[in-house]
Amino acid sequence: MSQKVFPTVFHFTHWKAGSQWVRSVFEDACPGRLVETLPKNAHVLERPLQQGAIYSPVYMKRQVFESCEASRSVPQVRVVVIRDLRDALVSWYYSMKVSHQDIPGTRIAQIREALRAKSMEDGLLYLIAGDTEFAGLQGHSSIQQSWLGACDLMVRYEELLEDEMGQFDRLLRCCGIEVETERLQQIVSDRSFQSVSGRQRGEEDVSAHHRKGVRGDWRNHFTPRVERAFKEKFADVLVKTGYERDDLW
Repeated sequence: MSQKVFPTVFHFTHWKAGSQWVRSVFEDACPGRLVETLPKNAHVLERPLQQGAIYSPVYMKRQVFESCEASRSVPQVRVVVIRDLRDALVSWYYSMKVSHQDIPGTRIAQIREALRAKSMEDGLLYLIAGDTEFAGLQGHSSIQQSWLGACDLMVRYEELLEDEMGQFDRLLRCCGIEVETERLQQIVSDRSFQSVSGRQRGEEDVSAHHRKGVRGDWRNHFTPRVERAFKEKFADVLVKTGYERDDLW
């Protein structure tokens, strides 16, 4: 009997879109198949491809991926998880200022120092204006837009929040991963915000990497100045990704 051939799975995303949450579900559902993640996507760009493995998460634009050897492996599944850029901005602010670990070769420590010297309003404006991978929101936006219409499945972080069981079942099935309902229910429960953080969704701990676990928190932090600056650069992205119909929010 021939051995079953699993597709190589690539989970593309941007920062602050539940990347470690999704990875943890993959890990529990498919022990032994996940590849160790490395800074700057070195696990995809610089290591030999592992056929049938799961690469989760990969913070990469489609154009970069399709220029590398990994993109030419067959068979493969590409799933993408995105988040409302407004909530991603607020979450990125707290992460950069407080909870994100320093990564050698990046500017995280420098950005953290800059954010701690600013008010929250000025800090959000600083991240909106930034145009590098860690210093701004442009990297998140570029990844989102590059994968529109170019993946096997796109899931919104907000959909995962609203229907954890249904959406993770949908995601895993797309990847060719079959998990019995009872087992998946246990995995999803064990990896939920409540189980991992010890808090209910909405109970905030700004010092924790799992800070709040809700959608729409941007409304509590956007000032008129922040809203204007965001709309100037990213209002069209919210429309393209289906989060808004226009810029009249």
